[in-house]
Amino acid sequence: MPNIPSELSLHVPHLRHLDLSHNQLTALPPTFQLLLHLRTLYLSHNRFKQFPGVAVFKLPHLHTLDISHNHLKELPQQGWQQLSELERLNLSHNELHLLPNSLALCDRLSVLVVKNNPLMHPPAHVCAEGSSAILGHLWSHLPSPKLPSRYLG
Repeated sequence: MPNIPSELSLHVPHLRHLDLSHNQLTALPPTFQLLLHLRTLYLSHNRFKQFPGVAVFKLPHLHTLDISHNHLKELPQQGWQQLSELERLNLSHNELHLLPNSLALCDRLSVLVVKNNPLMHPPAHVCAEGSSAILGHLWSHLPSPKLPSRYLG
């Protein structure tokens, strides 16, 4: 399925879990942001070259996002703070060279999977230490970071 019908969100506005993995998707329709109750979104194994931020950043209750196994080369610098309930993000198996520092603004993000990306920022030794180390590294590179309590001993 290369396209999602734009009417989807009109027919299932209270949808909580959506698995669109293993399709040929390259984008999400603008009406996708109307899925306000969506908590879990699987977009892995598609053909995304750009992160669908316009749609995804408007999903206030998103808890889990898997956009692994795509062709993402970069992530947006802005918008991450809108995902205040995001806890799990899988970006593995893409073509990312850097993670934006603003990704650390997702207050509840605790599981960040970035394996099999040619990352330069954060460096490989930080990525090898896991989600907390990666997020701490990103926080430390924000201008005047105010670390949330999870990073303060």
